[in-house]
Amino acid sequence: MTVEGWLPPWTSWWPAEQLRAMLPDEQLRSLLVESCPRLPAGLFTEVLPTLSEQELGACSYIRLSSVYDAFADQAEQAVRRLEGHLGILTLPTDVADSLQDVAGTPGDPQRSPHRAVRRPTDKSPLR
Repeated sequence: MTVEGWLPPWTSWWPAEQLRAMLPDEQLRSLLVESCPRLPAGLFTEVLPTLSEQELGACSYIRLSSVYDAFADQAEQAVRRLEGHLGILTLPTDVADSLQDVAGTPGDPQRSPHRAVRRPTDKSPLR
């Protein structure tokens, strides 16, 4: 699948019918396909640094697909669950509202950020 260390655009990793099911709007789907870059294969084997809770800071989690329920279930607070794996394209207002909600507004005591995601403490590569 890789060519000289590069992967094809991720929109080509699945059958066209599957992408069509996730993103039925033909114009939007075409725009996505045309704008997706090739990715370096090393992106998926890079080991992330381990950060302490203090270094990590406040975190929140917006779950866009039930595929990620296990990650959302681990979150402590500030989890928003939307249904749409490509929600940033198909539910832009809902995603924007959720981002504003979980991020809070600096200086606004009514909307402060919450710690919501536990990060892995091992140095295993992403898969």
